[in-house]
Amino acid sequence: MLKILINKNYNRLFYKQFFLNSKTSNKINQRFNSFNFKFSKSIKMENSKDLKLNIETNETIITKNETNEITNQNCATLNATNSQSEQVIFRTIQEGLGKVLAKDKEVFYNPVQEMNRDLSIAVIRLFSQMLIEESQDVKGKFRKKSKIITAKSSVPINILEALSATGLRSIRYGLEIGTDLVKNIVANDLDPVAVDAIKRNIEFNSIPQSFITPSLSEATILMYNHRDPSKQFDVIDLDPYGSASIFLDSAVQAVKDGGLLCITCTDLAVLCGNHMEVCYSKYGAIPVKAKHCHEQALRIVLQNIESNANRYKRYVVPLLCIHMDFYIRIFVRIFTSASEVKSAGTKLGYIYQCTGCSSFHIQPLSRTSSSKFTPAPGPIIDKKCNECDSIFHMGGPIWTNALFDPEFVGKLREHIQQAPLKHEQSSIQQKSSTAYGSRERLCGLLGAMQNELPNQPLFYLSDYLCNIIHANVPPAIKIKSALLNAGYLVSGSHTEPGALKTNAPPKVVWDIFRFWAKNIAPIKRNLSLTSPAYKILEKEIKTNVDFTERTEAQKQSIVKYLPAPQVNWGPMARATSGKPKKEKKRKPKKKLKVKPIFIKKDQNKTEDNNGNDNNNSNSNDNSTLLNQNHQQSL
Repeated sequence: MLKILINKNYNRLFYKQFFLNSKTSNKINQRFNSFNFKFSKSIKMENSKDLKLNIETNETIITKNETNEITNQNCATLNATNSQSEQVIFRTIQEGLGKVLAKDKEVFYNPVQEMNRDLSIAVIRLFSQMLIEESQDVKGKFRKKSKIITAKSSVPINILEALSATGLRSIRYGLEIGTDLVKNIVANDLDPVAVDAIKRNIEFNSIPQSFITPSLSEATILMYNHRDPSKQFDVIDLDPYGSASIFLDSAVQAVKDGGLLCITCTDLAVLCGNHMEVCYSKYGAIPVKAKHCHEQALRIVLQNIESNANRYKRYVVPLLCIHMDFYIRIFVRIFTSASEVKSAGTKLGYIYQCTGCSSFHIQPLSRTSSSKFTPAPGPIIDKKCNECDSIFHMGGPIWTNALFDPEFVGKLREHIQQAPLKHEQSSIQQKSSTAYGSRERLCGLLGAMQNELPNQPLFYLSDYLCNIIHANVPPAIKIKSALLNAGYLVSGSHTEPGALKTNAPPKVVWDIFRFWAKNIAPIKRNLSLTSPAYKILEKEIKTNVDFTERTEAQKQSIVKYLPAPQVNWGPMARATSGKPKKEKKRKPKKKLKVKPIFIKKDQNKTEDNNGNDNNNSNSNDNSTLLNQNHQQSL
């Protein structure tokens, strides 16, 4: 047995090249074939501690836990396929009911996405129950019949995870959703190392490959090959590293009529306006920089999915679109109907964002009247903002309809609340049950979404509006009550604490803050006559402002925004597939060559009686020569 014991600061390059390679045994045997068994030898590597090797038999055992220390605890054993039978011990990762075997940076795995996977499992379970209800609906309550012949989703469902990596998501789908709702799962990846890991993890969880099928293929090609109605999937899950835009065209064709698309995008820097030109090239929309950037990101991706679906006489119906941590997660159903596609323009609009006071206006693309679609009138704004005389930035198009189905979100939150806690997972008897590790955070986000206005796009931020006019921030209940007393709707947003989502026009919103800054909490301000604050405060208040508190505006006893569970909670680096990174050779810096300066002495130089040099006659010549040599050296 070749037991490799490596301390915490081992050399990773050596570890990858010699002990994670499929030809491990051959390389080691060639190097140590002249030694007898049962001995130890130390090998010193550059920039690393000693590696102690104990050779006993022809089997290889590598152990490593999550803290990068080599131990024999909390590890799993697997028979590797090699000419010489090897037994390799990997680091085990358990999430929900699924377990995977992991090597260091071989295949991408991010524990942050546990919340993503928990939510996906809950959504797919409820989606399956929706399909059962729709199949029992004789009167067509849920769905109108389409004239286009397509395959419709039914239970049990088949699922495609197009970008599977370790296969953990597919394994959890199979174990926690259950065979009564799931017929088959395809776990696909382009990387052969990842596909080997998927097969290894399927075997490790004792799941037959007829239930979870590993696939080595490019994701778009695989989905294009399943465009035929007889081959389409009920659920397609896309969780790429970055943008999902390149997969959307094939995904909307490979899903069944009434099927579910689950899409993740982690490129929020692009979607929130830091790289406007990149966002337009990927999603066909221009983002504007504003405090509502995360909700804007959801609406940009939604309009891009709708645009891809409309090309094939299909349209989307959002079930749940949510922003979590550093990414967005979108769950939409895809239906086929040529008549519904005609109304696509009424779901989209452009943003006019003021650069001075953060006011925004939505310009619809089209409108409908008596089943006829006509262009929407416009523009709906003047050249400059009516509140601060600043210019507007234009963005879009974005999705302007609802981001979620309130009834579905309510059922989803109730389902997650009824799930057992994580420490109660060992007492679960049925395999179709699950313990959501992120139950508290999910319930908080879904609770905030339940109280959110579904059909009102974008929002204001109270503290930012007060910062513009240099005023004290009023309590949220005061502002919400004033809007309710003025006859408008108001709510928060799950994307940002302190958000103010309302259907009131910017004039009314600013009248309330003007009244607060002038009459309720006045402070001394030295404002420039050209500043937005001065121009906003000098406007006349035309709205009847009433800060009487309303019960609807009071806070609910729901923990909505929980802190991150760990330090450095965010995205991780890409997987390297076990290959060490190539170090870039730095070119040595060129040394500057400086030419020496020579000063010629005067041959006619004499000394006076006091010993001083008498070179007055040639002083000008020497200084001229010195200047010339100095210029040449430069």
